[in-house]
This record gives sequence, C-alpha cells and structure tokens, in this order.
Amino acid sequence: MYPEDCEIDVQQLLRRWRAEGFIKVNCGRNIMEEGEFYLNELINRSLIQPEKMLFDDRIRTCRVHDIILDLIVSKAIEENFVTVFSDPNSLVSQGKVRRLLLDYRGQENVMPMCSMVTCNVRSVSIFGYREQMLPISDLNVFRVLHIESGNKMMEICGIGKLLQLRYLRIDLVTHLTEEIGELLFLEILDLPRGIGTEELPKGIVKLRRLKFLHVHDARLPDGVGNMQALEELAVSTKEDNLSSINSLEQLGTLTKLRILHLSLSITDENNHKSKHLDTLTSSLNKLLSYNLRYLYFDSYWQLGSAYINLDFSSSPSYLLQELHIRPLLLHGIPERPASLANLTYLDIRIQQVTQETLEILGDLPALLSLLLVSAFDNTKRFSIYRNKFRCLESLNLDCSASDMMFHAGAMPTLVDINFTIKAHSTKYACANRNLGIHHLSTLKALNVYIDCQGATAKEVEAVVAAIKNEASLLPNCYIQHIRISREEGLEDIDISREEGWEEGGHSIEQQEEITNPHTEHTITPAT
Repeated sequence: MYPEDCEIDVQQLLRRWRAEGFIKVNCGRNIMEEGEFYLNELINRSLIQPEKMLFDDRIRTCRVHDIILDLIVSKAIEENFVTVFSDPNSLVSQGKVRRLLLDYRGQENVMPMCSMVTCNVRSVSIFGYREQMLPISDLNVFRVLHIESGNKMMEICGIGKLLQLRYLRIDLVTHLTEEIGELLFLEILDLPRGIGTEELPKGIVKLRRLKFLHVHDARLPDGVGNMQALEELAVSTKEDNLSSINSLEQLGTLTKLRILHLSLSITDENNHKSKHLDTLTSSLNKLLSYNLRYLYFDSYWQLGSAYINLDFSSSPSYLLQELHIRPLLLHGIPERPASLANLTYLDIRIQQVTQETLEILGDLPALLSLLLVSAFDNTKRFSIYRNKFRCLESLNLDCSASDMMFHAGAMPTLVDINFTIKAHSTKYACANRNLGIHHLSTLKALNVYIDCQGATAKEVEAVVAAIKNEASLLPNCYIQHIRISREEGLEDIDISREEGWEEGGHSIEQQEEITNPHTEHTITPAT
C-alpha cells in the first residue's frame, strides 16, 4: 500500500500490518517481533530491499524494487487485494474495493471515484493532496487510514463516524476534534507533524485500546493514565509549552509501556528547574521497573546543570535496551552492570567521566553503542583494559582526556570510534605518546579531536604522528578526520599527508577556531 519509489519506514509498516490483522502471533514472540520475522522472510526472498540500517543491524527503512513492485501490484489487483489509483487514465476495478491506494502526487486532475464501489473499503492510503479528497466519513467500516499530504495541511471532517478505525496516520492536520474520542477501537494514532494546536483533545484519553501514540508540538494529555493499553508513546512539545504535573505523574502508571520518546520543557518562566523534572524522574523510575525497553528523553533545559536521577538499584534486572538522555546530566551511572544485561545502546551526559566510569560501563554485557559526554574535562589518563566492552561496535567519547590507552584485547569488536584527547601531557614525553589504537584490530573508522590548549607545536605533532602510525598498522582502518584546534600564539603546524596517505583514504583537518569541540550527534532510536 505504498506508491512507487517510496522509502518505507519499517516500524510504520509493521504497525499497519498489525492494524490490518495480518500478523498472527506464535512461538512466544510478541506481535511486533512476529512482524519483524515476516519482514525478514520477505527480505530473504528478495521481495524487499533494506535501505537504511540501525546501529544493531536492524532495518530502519526499506523499499521494493520497481520490477518486483509491478509484479506485486499486478497480482494484488488481479486478486482484488488492493486497488491502485495513480493515473487518471488508468482502468480501475468496477467491483468492490477492499484496499485503496490513491496517489495524487504530480497529477493535474482530480481522480474520479464514481466508478468504484467503496462501501466495503477496509484500508485507504493517500499520498499527495487534492482539494476534493475522498469523502472518508462515508467509509464507516474501514480500519486503516494513512495520509501523507506533503506540506499541505489536512482538515479531516467526520472522523468520529469511522467507528471501526484501528490505524490513523495524518502527517499534517489543521486540528483534531473531540470526535477522536469516539474511535473506541483505535490502536495506532500517528500525528508526526503536529495538530495545529498545542493541546490534544480531552477526549483522546477515552481511547482505552490505543497502543501507539505519536504527536508533535502538543502537551502530554491530562488523564494519560487512563490509556493503560499504551505500548509506545512519543510526545514532543514546544519550548514554552509545559505539560501538567498531573500528566507527568500519571505517565508512571503506564505499566505496558515499552517505548517512550519525550521532548519536553522542564523549566518555569524564570528558566529555573521546576517541580516538573522531579515528577518526571519519579515516573521514569517507575516505568523502568515495569516493562520499558527504550527511553529517549530530550529537554529544552539550556543551562546544562540540571540532573536527572534514574534509579537502577530497585530491581536485580531491567528490560531496558536503549537509553538516550540529553542535555540533562545523568546523576551517576548504574553501579551493577548485571542489572542492565539487555542494554545495547547508551547515550548520556554526566558531570565527569572517570576511569571508574569506563570500568563500570565496560562490563555491560550487551552494549553495542556508547555515546558518553562529560560536562567537565578530565586531567587524568584513561585506560581501557582487556575484556572491557566485549560487544561494543561504536564508541563516541567526548570528555577531553589528558591521554588515552587502549590495551590489547580491549573492545575486540569495535568498528568506529570518536574521541577527544589533549595534546599537552604533563606525564608523557612527546616521543612516548602511545594510544594503543593498533590494538583495535576490527576498527574501520577513526575520528579524533585534538585539544591543543596549553600545548606546544611539538606535542601536537607527536599526537598526530602517534595516531597516524598506529592507524597504519590496521589494514581496514579509515581515518575520517583528525581535527586540530589552533589557539592564538600556537605556531602553525605543517601536517602534510605522507606519500600514499591520501590514497589510503585518511584525512587531517586543521581548524582555526573551535568554539565547541563537542560534535552534535543526531540519534535515530529504534522503535
């Protein structure tokens, strides 16, 4: 039910399958896991092509090859499984329509609908925009409505008549009326680009069967605790749009919640930490002890000094697989790695990274990706020892350590690394800088930022030489960037590429001014 040349979001596709009743659960898997099993079967048969991948090799997006799509559409039309209406001149079935795909993109004329019997339509997908759209309020038995109108605001009338609706996705809607509360069978509500107002209709909390809610630029609804079937919740608000204390408190009662994406304001009008953060923290700790697998939290806190205190000590084992907290500081880190045996992805900012921090995180048994940011620099040397980070594939360490040492046997599966290091060292002579990069035998991509504060030109040259020499011992390693800041008074350094260096794909950059050495990381969590 997607048009040609469409890049398909896998999780969105699985939710549609779920709403249509295509997925039958067996073998102890939940419904989304079973859907992923179906998807992999289609990939193995070359009917679907993976497009974008997540860090853990799961598929984020996919597409169907044009030739395969033509075959699928032809067979689907032949069996009256789906009716595709993308060309005003194309022939359309005169019989009953079960699933309807309307592709308005690039078409000059409104497509006539009179030739089709639409009273039994179960699913409608609309891509593009026309002023005279399909009168959906007349289709009172269908279960799936998917609209991608581009940049056009949609106004949906009579939504409350669609009593059998299970799945509703509208990418850009002018407003959502109280009628939404009449859709008692609705399981999936996806409003990724806003609803034209900062507040959801109060009736939304009547949706007791709703399992997935995604809404942009709107507050967490009061009464969210009534929506006990929720398994996935994604809410983002504008900077000055505070959710109520009551809604944040009720968030902690959603015992079935598996995935939570929040982007919320947590400050009052004076930009001081408000009670909202304390209430939210309490609710998050409750959710962690229930069923939460994925937690992504971004706030509009600008001062960078507020802490969120997640408690990982109340249970011997948590189900959490991915944790992303920004820009708040996480108050400490879990002291018992065994309680987070399922954690594969960690993106946090703490007050200061220490050797103990790396020791504890290095014992997380399933960790694949680590992005660790320190609010303050560390003047000591960091060492990563043998048998630490045994599964880690990606490391981004943003803490400006005075020195780094990767020991033999550490990070045996590491593929890419980003880290910051100080050029000036009070302990190690220039000629003795040894980072141990050559011990990272599986490394393919290397990015280093060299902090030149207080360093001489000789010290900077020594660090660059150490990185180049050690990386050259790794046959598959590609140095993407070595970034060097040049402070006022530091002499220019001529770091020329060695013969054959450019052919190896390595690059070195010198930056005149570095106002913020911390790179901005864009995270695409798995859902």
